[in-house]
Amino acid sequence: MGTIHLDPNPAVRKTSFVQLKNFTENSQTIQLINASGSMAKEIIVNSKGTSLNLLALSREIYIVHVSDEKNSVSKRLIKQ
Repeated sequence: MGTIHLDPNPAVRKTSFVQLKNFTENSQTIQLINASGSMAKEIIVNSKGTSLNLLALSREIYIVHVSDEKNSVSKRLIKQ
């Protein structure tokens, strides 16, 4: 099962780093979903970690949802 680590969380700056563990080497989809359930951002990555640019996002709680062909994991991210 895949796991994700968000740092920092809460995010007070413009970026947060997402570390992926036990995901496939192929591409993963990272979605940020806001409190109203709308997708605020979506990116495709091919690595075990990436930085998320949060500058354009408002201060609220987001769900970071990461998925690949075998795994699907969600975690809460607070943007302050």
